[in-house]
Amino acid sequence: MYVIGTAGHVDHGKSTLISSLTGINPDRLKEEKERQMTIDLGFAWFTLPSGEEIGIVDVPGHRDFIENMLAGVGGIDAVLFVVAADEGIMPQSREHLDILKLLGIKLGLIVLTKIDLVEDNEWLNLVEADIRNLVKKSFLEEAPILRVSAAKKMGLMELSNSLDTLLKQSTPKKNNHKPRLPIDRIFSLRGFGTIVTGTLIDGSFKVGDQVELLPSGIKSRIRGIQNHRKKQQIAKPGNRTALNLVGVEVNQLQRGDVVCLPDQLYPTHRIDVEITLLESNSAKIKHDDHLKIFIGSSQSMARVRVIGQKEIKSGHTGWLQLEFEKEVVVKSNDRFIIRRPSPAATIGGGRVLNAHPAGRHRRFSQKVITRFKSLSGGSIQDMILAQLSEFKISTPSQLIEKSDIEEKLVMLTVEQMIQNGQIILLEEKNELNSKSWLITKKHWLELSNRMIGIIKDYHKKYPLREGIRNEDASNLIGVSRKAVSLIAEKMQSKGVIRSSRTYLILHDHQVVFSAGQLDLIKQLESVFSESPFLTPSVNECIEIVGEEVYYALVSMGKIVEITQSIVFHQKDLDQIIEETRELLGNDQKMTAGEFRDHFNTTRKYAVALLEYLDEIGITERIDDFRILKMN
Repeated sequence: MYVIGTAGHVDHGKSTLISSLTGINPDRLKEEKERQMTIDLGFAWFTLPSGEEIGIVDVPGHRDFIENMLAGVGGIDAVLFVVAADEGIMPQSREHLDILKLLGIKLGLIVLTKIDLVEDNEWLNLVEADIRNLVKKSFLEEAPILRVSAAKKMGLMELSNSLDTLLKQSTPKKNNHKPRLPIDRIFSLRGFGTIVTGTLIDGSFKVGDQVELLPSGIKSRIRGIQNHRKKQQIAKPGNRTALNLVGVEVNQLQRGDVVCLPDQLYPTHRIDVEITLLESNSAKIKHDDHLKIFIGSSQSMARVRVIGQKEIKSGHTGWLQLEFEKEVVVKSNDRFIIRRPSPAATIGGGRVLNAHPAGRHRRFSQKVITRFKSLSGGSIQDMILAQLSEFKISTPSQLIEKSDIEEKLVMLTVEQMIQNGQIILLEEKNELNSKSWLITKKHWLELSNRMIGIIKDYHKKYPLREGIRNEDASNLIGVSRKAVSLIAEKMQSKGVIRSSRTYLILHDHQVVFSAGQLDLIKQLESVFSESPFLTPSVNECIEIVGEEVYYALVSMGKIVEITQSIVFHQKDLDQIIEETRELLGNDQKMTAGEFRDHFNTTRKYAVALLEYLDEIGITERIDDFRILKMN
């Protein structure tokens, strides 16, 4: 099933043409019928001579309602560009054509309506010449001009046949199993509840599906589906679709909301885009401009951040980062229109390069500019590298979601890029799957070298400490703990560093104590030996050996801190663990007091030890008793 749209100046006969073709009056509002002018979107459908059923979105032509027109032209397969024979090209004719070009519409027919009102054939020829001049270098340049009179039923069969032929050139609708329905109408019916309509893209819905309404996050369920007032069990991509939703009220929704499957799409306040501006005096964008963005069926004000230059001039192409006043739901390669709010005018349009940038970009950063170049005009490899570069590490599934490239193609491309060394696989088993973590070779070298430098500096500053903690390395390098952990694992497998619990250590690093420090350590060990179960506090240990030596012994595992103030020598702690296991063998149990008496310590030390043994999984507390924890 196909969906076509109408475009053209107000009162050029779009709605009348649709009524004559389909027998359905697309003007549904009382005000529209009274004024004989389409204010909001109208919908109709009919069957082509081939038997193919098509839906028609009738859009308003008056400049006051141009923003409603923008909600209707997304997702259409072709357009009927309507010009009235008695008036010829008019202002909205030009603006609608500009919008169609900016949205990337590829197919269309030119319909010269109201020919019954013009007796002079020479006039008709002049109007057609004007139209040909208008559509030069556009997707309509080679389109036929069909003379029609809806009132007299003239030329309708030729129009239907031409549509049939045209739509065979249409690209099949993509189904990536991530359906989304940008809502363009919301209403309720007695006995049914809330109904939403739109053109379904990217996948299929079926009756009973649990769905999510974005950006609000409201959860719902599809009670029923209709296409052209016919009940369906499944809604397929590209179809005009009505969904009957359960558990949501009309006043909770608005045009521009998106129906999708749960956890497949995410709202965003910020997107990266490529734009093209019209040749117009008003079509110039400066940094920090506030403009109205129309994307899908939504409209929202956005603050403009111009990337790589001070401003974008009329007729030129450039890059922006858009920061929206309210969240939008978009994907990479979605098309949009830009209008200046005052005076109201369409100034350009473009496509989404990145629906979820990591943050606000530095406008003139060479890295940022290179990334935009890759996303806007590069190969699939360039796009993957650009996405990886922004997020440092990512998975194929995240790349698929961000780039909207087919999964098989992403996986195949990533595998080739791993083989030729452009991408490093951060997996110990080196087995690529959709959840494998990836990093570009450039970032691998940059981050691994930075990590080596940070660890080396740490060893130099603290020669007696075993190594730097993971979380400290993460903060110093400026990447997530997950990234540090994955990079460290890869470096460890290559023998560059070694890891000791939560520490990162250069492979050849050794803690070496001086003779004087060794004497102090012996003094501390003798204190532990004298009272192994009534040990010195942390502060007392530091007073004996000094802070650096003390923390070196902790990082080496010779001293174990079981609380912030209580420490034990590892060999004494091992003895406590062994004896505890013997005491609690054969299903025995003991109280904290019995534990205290056995080790001849105080209640403070006994409670701290028992809580530590609970924490490491040796014992388990049941009421006032401890038992051995079952593994």
